[in-house]
Amino acid sequence: MGTERPVGRLRADTARGEQVTPDHSAPSARNPWTNTPLHRLDARRVSSIDYAVLRASIVSGSTQIRVTPLDPAAIDDIAWSGGRSHLENVASQLQRVDTGEVEYLAVRADGHAVSKGGIDFAKESDAGTIWQVATHPQLEGIGLATLLIHALESRALERGGSRIRLGVELDNGRARRLYEHLGYRVIGESETSWEAETADGSRYLHTTTLAEMLKVV
Repeated sequence: MGTERPVGRLRADTARGEQVTPDHSAPSARNPWTNTPLHRLDARRVSSIDYAVLRASIVSGSTQIRVTPLDPAAIDDIAWSGGRSHLENVASQLQRVDTGEVEYLAVRADGHAVSKGGIDFAKESDAGTIWQVATHPQLEGIGLATLLIHALESRALERGGSRIRLGVELDNGRARRLYEHLGYRVIGESETSWEAETADGSRYLHTTTLAEMLKVV
């Protein structure tokens, strides 16, 4: 089980983020809403964020924390969550929001996107499926993923749903402990794959085994 403890206004979590280095030499995919390259960040904007200071302010409770729908035009705000292939996938998932199949949220601290994830209502006929959860790697362990998951669960409840599913890689014990702490239980395993990137931007098919987890809310 998790070992969360109160920290400021939030609780510690064990969400995992991924630090990535943009590959500026490769052709860039584009945001379909703004026609701007994905994962080409404004260096001035990124360098202006002092994550150590932001973390301290979140822990102290002096930062405004909000959970809002992820704006399709603001995908660069979550560039820390993965490589270009991941951002392309997020962009494609956001196109499903208007159909009602998906809701995609971001936790923002003083306006900065610090955690994000979605819930898919079309994958399973009787459950919402939480996926693509990530927290900025310098802001893990202070309750952001917990806040996000509760918000995603609330979206399911608003639709009259009571069953929430998610999958976690077998070697990601930290995230699994968080989910167990939040009431999820393992109901089986499944094989899955997705397009991933190496440090130099090369793409490959990542295949893994997930522990399938379920919570009845």
